[in-house]
Amino acid sequence: MYMNEIPQVIESRSWLNIGWKVMAGWGILNIFFSIVTPLTSLFLSAKVFTYGIEDTKFVGMSWEQIVAMSPNMGLYMVLMMVSMCAIMMSSGLLILGISKYAYRRGERWAWRWLLVSNLIQILYYLLILFFYAKQGLYGLLGPTLSGANVGVTFIIIWAIVLYIGLWLPRKELQKSETS
Repeated sequence: MYMNEIPQVIESRSWLNIGWKVMAGWGILNIFFSIVTPLTSLFLSAKVFTYGIEDTKFVGMSWEQIVAMSPNMGLYMVLMMVSMCAIMMSSGLLILGISKYAYRRGERWAWRWLLVSNLIQILYYLLILFFYAKQGLYGLLGPTLSGANVGVTFIIIWAIVLYIGLWLPRKELQKSETS
């Protein structure tokens, strides 16, 4: 009987209906890139996702120079990205699961944890972006997608996702005794 009530609750909550879908999509996007980035970096080229033009400016060496100097250094950098993608996969799965089940029903705890976890991640990205900006690199999209050159654009997109996915639906959350 409880499962039959879910569609009626969702239909009456327009922003929540949009919000949980946006957050679930955000989780799926994280999962997608956490798979594509390691596969591309390991089997095609690290210059697609792992090491781009802005990284070359930041480090002062091209990818080819790094690999020529030490092939193991290049592999180490790719494996560090693969490691970060494992964390990104876990985050994406949690965002997807919490969004699809608890947040969809308007459970306040789900909203809070989605908000807190995303804000903490954004603070870390802003800290990293700060160090790139100190070097005169502002993270604008370029021909490749690396940590440096998706910075500002990525933060703006993330802020829009959180605004639509969490901020607009906040008033539609269930009141509970434990919240």
